[in-house]
Amino acid sequence: MLYCLPWLILLATNPSVWAAENLSLSASTTISNEGYFVLDWQTDSPVEDLTLEQASDQNFSNPLQRSLAGASAATITGLADGTYFFRLTDSNSPLSNTVNVTVAHHSLGRAGSFFLLGLVLFSILIVTILKGNRQAGI
Repeated sequence: MLYCLPWLILLATNPSVWAAENLSLSASTTISNEGYFVLDWQTDSPVEDLTLEQASDQNFSNPLQRSLAGASAATITGLADGTYFFRLTDSNSPLSNTVNVTVAHHSLGRAGSFFLLGLVLFSILIVTILKGNRQAGI
């Protein structure tokens, strides 16, 4: 029974251990075609020195770390196609669940078709405005 005492003392005195139960990380989407998404988290108690870890594997073998002091959300942009894993940590110990997001940008062909559709609609709008102005004598 005495060997459990150090663990009980650690649990009672380390607030980050208690915060880990209540820190829930979520993503605005699981697949991002636009190249951006939002990560947000809810917690019952504030956590100091909160860090967002990003990795390309579930084991977080070589994570990219971002400091998030005082934040409750982060917008992630500029990622290449692939699957990314995110979690919140405090002094390199995980505090939240792991969330993964797959980035799959629109193909160049699809982006081109969006551009052409926009060009056609813009042209129709300009022609309609010019015809309306002529008929009104403006």
